[in-house]
Order: sequence, then C-alpha cells, then structure tokens
Amino acid sequence: MAKDPADRPKNARAAEGAVIELSHLLDATDDTVERCEVPDTPGSSTSLSQHIEALDLRIFELEILHDRGDQPLIEGRTEHAELTGQSGDTRGAAALYDRLARDCQELFGPYDVRTLDAFEGLARWNGAVRAN
Repeated sequence: MAKDPADRPKNARAAEGAVIELSHLLDATDDTVERCEVPDTPGSSTSLSQHIEALDLRIFELEILHDRGDQPLIEGRTEHAELTGQSGDTRGAAALYDRLARDCQELFGPYDVRTLDAFEGLARWNGAVRAN
C-alpha cells in the first residue's frame, strides 16, 4: 500500500479490491516464472543471478497467493537458498536456510521432513562457509 495516507484505499473494501487486482495481475504472469532451472554451464554467475532475480519475484508472488506453509512457497524458498549458494554466496545461502528451517520448525514441528531438509541445507552451506 502507498506510504502517503491520501493515496491509500479509503476502506477495507477498497483495500480488498486492490489486493484482488494485484492477484489478477500476478496470475497473468504466473506461467512466465514457474520454476527456475539451474544452468548447465558451471561458473555462469550472470545466469544464476538472473535466475535468482526471477525467483525473488516468484517468491513474492507466492507469498501473496499462498500461506507461509504451503508447499510451493517452501519449494521456492529452498530453491532460492540453493541458487544463492551455487552463485558463490555461501553465507547468504546459510542465512536463507536458517530462516527457512526456523519457519518450518514453527509451522510443521522439529521432526517434519521439510524442517529436517532445511536444517540439512543450513548445515551444508555452513560447512561451505567454514571451508572458505
């Protein structure tokens, strides 16, 4: 929503209309950014950064359209953490996995496979940070 109060919706119905309109706009682009594939060419940081940017947009869309614990959002966040690490940002990948693991633990419990997978990713990228 707009920062200036004069530009904000006047009531809840107007706000609801704005959210619905935004959802329709995002649905129109829904097919354009489904899943970001990792390029086959190693060391292609430009391609990875483009994939990460596209994935950032996709995660933003998923956060609007889904609940925090919905599988498409969890998968998108996992992919984002992996691509971040593969791009060379091992600390960023560890931080993303840390946030994801804590969210999964809160949402699904400590023994859920999604929680355990996220903690495994955190451990893996923390190991890569220490190795560097």
